[in-house]
Amino acid sequence: MSKIGNTPAGITQSFPSKQNITGNGGTSYTLNHTVTQPEEIEVFINNVRQNPGAAYTVNNTNLTFASALDSTDSCYAIFQNNITRNPAQFDVSRTVNTLNATTINASTFSSAATFSSGIANAGTISAGTFQGSLGASVTMPAGSVIQVVHGRLSSTLVATGSSGASDYIVDIGLSASITPKFSTSNILINVNLYVGADQTSASGYQQSYFIYKNGSELDEVNGDEEGGRQGVAGGINMYDASAASATQHQKMMLGGTHMDYAVGSTSAQTYSVRTRAYSGGPTIYINRSQQFQAGGTDYDHVPQSTITLTEIAA
Repeated sequence: MSKIGNTPAGITQSFPSKQNITGNGGTSYTLNHTVTQPEEIEVFINNVRQNPGAAYTVNNTNLTFASALDSTDSCYAIFQNNITRNPAQFDVSRTVNTLNATTINASTFSSAATFSSGIANAGTISAGTFQGSLGASVTMPAGSVIQVVHGRLSSTLVATGSSGASDYIVDIGLSASITPKFSTSNILINVNLYVGADQTSASGYQQSYFIYKNGSELDEVNGDEEGGRQGVAGGINMYDASAASATQHQKMMLGGTHMDYAVGSTSAQTYSVRTRAYSGGPTIYINRSQQFQAGGTDYDHVPQSTITLTEIAA
């Protein structure tokens, strides 16, 4: 028989199937297919259709009659919902609370799927939108962005380091915290600072920054130490002895992109930025120059320094 239109992808059509039932004097019988509502099947006894819910009830593959079915009775059931889906592909157009699967990818979900309560157990995920928690057994494709956290410093700051244990390193109050979904993830760290130099004491010599993780210096993002020279995450040098008077007006952008490989925890991780200037002129200016002239919109402006953390699947 011909038909109009195409069969939706991932669905196999078939006509309603029939099951003959042989009475044994009892009321309970087993169906060939799972049924959730009595209206999903038509039951006939001696060619008389029975009343769903009154003459019989269903529970999965269990069929229960209100009255015993004798061996001399002619009985059969017709299944109305005999449409099967190909598990390799189907469209998801509604929210699913919890999903357990081996593989979730473009061949499994041909349209964007949203899982509001997270993924409890799955293999590899490469399609869809996920809100909520991801179970420990879920594997995201390498390089996938899992989450992004942003920190900012909008005010100006004058930070002066001191000798001793701190070695002129100053915590400027710029930080962000992230709670990784997976302990194997990499954390991409983007730092963007606006700094001015100490012209008065050091002619603008040396402005650097470090990244601290949970209060300890993250050496992984520093350059190599050479000949007693200190390794830092980033640095610039505005030294200009010949035009020192101009250095007090300078405000430069200092920043970089760094990676904390295999974060090693699913607990909250705090990354902070700390700065260091030349020991002979240990003051560094954040979001301003040393001079920091006031004159409405024509003079010094106040930018925003930032740190952005991105969890990347390993």
